[in-house]
Parts: sequence; structure tokens; C-alpha cells
Amino acid sequence: MMMKKKEAQEVASKWLPAWTGNEAMKPFDLIEHPEGGRFREVFRSAKTVFTQDGTARSALTHIYFSLKPGEVSRFHRVTADEIWNLYQGSGLNLYTWDGTNIP
Repeated sequence: MMMKKKEAQEVASKWLPAWTGNEAMKPFDLIEHPEGGRFREVFRSAKTVFTQDGTARSALTHIYFSLKPGEVSRFHRVTADEIWNLYQGSGLNLYTWDGTNIP
């Protein structure tokens, strides 16, 4: 179900500073992420799904993740689909490994 414009503005105002067009959209109060950088969860679905081993998890979560120039996110296992949005910078390198050879 899509949000109405007023509802979307209310949600955005909770997490984002006033937009002037000169800065990147960024939530308040980012906290340290275990793999490096900082983050803030901005959405968690009320819907639950179950993994192949029967573990319950939210159908969707969305985090805002930030790295300063020169910082890296440490290599880690991803057990769910991810969506990446690039708001600033020149790009990123994303490395994948299937576990069969030394990375």
C-alpha cells in the first residue's frame, strides 16, 4: 500500500533534516555499525516471513548507511536481499564471494 503525500512527509520529517537542496538526505543520530560506518534503521515491515530454517524475520527492513571518505565496510555474510542507494560520492566497489576459493 502506498503512503499518501502527507503521511510520507510526516515519516520523512521524523528522520531527515529540513531539505535545502545543498546537503544529502541523512537521518539523525546515526550509530556505529558493527562492520564499519554508521547507520540508522528507517523502516521495518510489520509483515513477517520465515527463512528456510524456520526463523522468523521482518519481510523488509531499510537502513540508511554512511561511510566517510576512506572508510570501508568490512567483508560480511549477507543472508537476505539488499538494496543499495548511493546519495553522494563517486560510486562503490561491491565484492562477492561464493565461499569456494580464497577471496
